Amino acid sequence: MAANGWPGEREWGTESYLGLPCIDTKGSVIGHIACKDVAELRRELPHDAILKLFAVRASVEMERLLLERLERGVLQRPPDGPLSTLH
Repeated sequence: MAANGWPGEREWGTESYLGLPCIDTKGSVIGHIACKDVAELRRELPHDAILKLFAVRASVEMERLLLERLERGVLQRPPDGPLSTLH
């Protein structure tokens, strides 16, 4: 049960949780995407595959937004850090 790892989920009746990192083109984690359910969610196709597709698409969009902000001068590129934070 997901509430064993996240006690606050007990009140919502969460039985299962599946989460994946969103990774940019340099391999840095820039977020995560997850889903939860009140029923058991087996870690198998199609759940894993579908969530992986959403994680990749979300990563591409977050990186695109970050680069767009850098281009417009809204954000400044860190001197030696990854482009991994959207503010």
